[in-house]
Amino acid sequence: MGDVIANVSAFAGQKIVILNSLISPDLGWQLRDAVEINDSGQIVGDGFHNGSEHVFLMTPIPETDSRLLFAFGGLTVLLIRLFNRFSDLAKP
Repeated sequence: MGDVIANVSAFAGQKIVILNSLISPDLGWQLRDAVEINDSGQIVGDGFHNGSEHVFLMTPIPETDSRLLFAFGGLTVLLIRLFNRFSDLAKP
């Protein structure tokens, strides 16, 4: 495992991403080589999993749009206020 390259990288848009930084060290993976990336952003390559050599397939998980999170947060606040208002009206 001495030949593992810790900075296996790929392009994501206009920036370089260090693939090993995207994986929790607790999972036991150390990526060595990224070989190919497809139109969906999936990356295949090889590396070590718990000391044994394996191939890997990384599939990107899209980031949530911040506008969607903001709208969801606003809706949550509105629902809590409505719930509290109706709870107050139901009190004798």
